Amino acid sequence: MSSVSRRRFLTSTAAAAGLVAAGGTLGATPASADVLSASAVDTARARAKSLLGPAQTTRPTGTDYIRYEDLYRSGDSVGGALARLTSPKIVTFPEGRFSCRDFNSGYLAGIAVPALCRGIVGSGRGTLGGSTGTVFTMDAWSSRKGNGARDGSGHLYVPAQDGSTPCQLVLLKQANQKAPAVWKNFQVVGSEQGHIFNAFQVFETAGANQFDNLLIAGWSGNDGAPPGETYGLAVSGKGAHTVTRVEADGRRTIGGQVFGAMGITFQNSSGATFRSCYSHHMRCANFVMFQSLDGKMVDCTSDAASAGSLGIGNGGINLERTAGWTLTNSVMIGRSRKVHLSHSNDNWTYNRYGITKSVSNGSLKLVNPGYNDLWGNNQLVIQSWSPYGNGDTVRTPPLVLKSDGVTHLPYNWQHNGGRIVY
Repeated sequence: MSSVSRRRFLTSTAAAAGLVAAGGTLGATPASADVLSASAVDTARARAKSLLGPAQTTRPTGTDYIRYEDLYRSGDSVGGALARLTSPKIVTFPEGRFSCRDFNSGYLAGIAVPALCRGIVGSGRGTLGGSTGTVFTMDAWSSRKGNGARDGSGHLYVPAQDGSTPCQLVLLKQANQKAPAVWKNFQVVGSEQGHIFNAFQVFETAGANQFDNLLIAGWSGNDGAPPGETYGLAVSGKGAHTVTRVEADGRRTIGGQVFGAMGITFQNSSGATFRSCYSHHMRCANFVMFQSLDGKMVDCTSDAASAGSLGIGNGGINLERTAGWTLTNSVMIGRSRKVHLSHSNDNWTYNRYGITKSVSNGSLKLVNPGYNDLWGNNQLVIQSWSPYGNGDTVRTPPLVLKSDGVTHLPYNWQHNGGRIVY
């Protein structure tokens, strides 16, 4: 039903070294004032955590809201209780764990939120592996969608890895909403199911959605392209969406294994904003902007180094088929001998919701970036390439500025052999 982009990152040290051998200039410039030392990386991680919201909050009241307890009847599943909603309200939840079994609700969701619902507000994001807040999860090993299981049309619920077919299994999902929605103060955390799956998706929005103070954790992915490139939070559709104080953590417990593939992604959107978000412990990418225009990222942290030996590809920020994005005060903790950010366009044209715009040579601006040293040269490294094999239309280098918004910051652009941009 929904689509996730086909994306292939530079997947090995040898490949990156090959760019240098072909005429690249990694190592050619002096240190930047914005490079993060080892101690500064730890400070950046602490700052990213400090920008997130509280673990516990008070449930709102008023005419816009209805309590989950007022919908629930004995024996209901979480999705079954939500389906009792008869008017466009925001559903509030108390603290506690709200668990489902299998991906049997609407659109192959564990918990399907009806299109009429105007969102969910919980009683706090809780903590990873903790006992506070409002937590949506699935009983471990309750799914029957793996091991070659097929739907009524004969399609695999978990497709074979082909680089293009997305996995449609989602723990919490709303599709084709009737009005813009609010998603606030809760956690979505995965559990072992024996196969890959996604965490939280809002698909085909009716207008600007608000996502605030969420913790998305522990879903399962295993590749840098669909179906294995599963997501923590995916938002697509009409409206200038805002994702604020959202943490995507690919683990299920502090110090535990990394399961998540891709952190937070905007798809087929215009005018969206990430603010004070933190994505880390991802096997693949932390943030992905796909087929999206004129967005912003402010005070966000992408930590690709945290995945350790389980990391696949570059792991950082990926902009694909985009134009008009500005990243301000973004911290990019990249993987050694990889790149911090990927920016790639072909001749695709955005044609949705009354907006028509080609992404050919789409612009990208970074203001006051922070980044670690990946190649022993203290350089910010950006890569532009052709992810679809049908041409690379990026001709103008991304604009990278210091904190004054005027002074250019030298960086390494890996494009057509690689070169330093001033």
